[in-house]
Amino acid sequence: MADSSSKERLKCEYFINSGDREGVLESNSNEATRTDSQPVCGRPRKTIPRDYLEDLISLKVPVSEIARSLGVSHPTVYAAIQGYNIRYEGRFSSHSDENLQDAVIGIKRNHLNAGEVMVQGHLRAQGVNVQRSRLRSIIKEVDPEGVQARSRLPIR
Repeated sequence: MADSSSKERLKCEYFINSGDREGVLESNSNEATRTDSQPVCGRPRKTIPRDYLEDLISLKVPVSEIARSLGVSHPTVYAAIQGYNIRYEGRFSSHSDENLQDAVIGIKRNHLNAGEVMVQGHLRAQGVNVQRSRLRSIIKEVDPEGVQARSRLPIR
């Protein structure tokens, strides 16, 4: 059973401003200096290079993949995006339903039997990335007969 003194040692300590030192502690060892706003214990902060992050976001790489490749958590990636003031709209395009319907109608005009996957591929080639559920509902509105014709029989 741990006593109260060991519990106190486990807590993070913060430096307190002291007149002449102004909250900065300089150690004789190779430790970095810390101010009163930085905790003494804990894991060192991870830094993510701005250009690397901007490149991955411009390629629409999911935040989960960015976090996994850097060995950090999702909140760390989001904090870096916010800290660098990088414009992040997410993975998906923010086109209106009317614009998507027009694009799907154009694709269906050239490819009559195009299903969800083929339409999504054409949209991605145009730089439009939409959620599958949203694309499904638009295809059902635009081509309900084609959806019915392409549906499979249930497996028994």
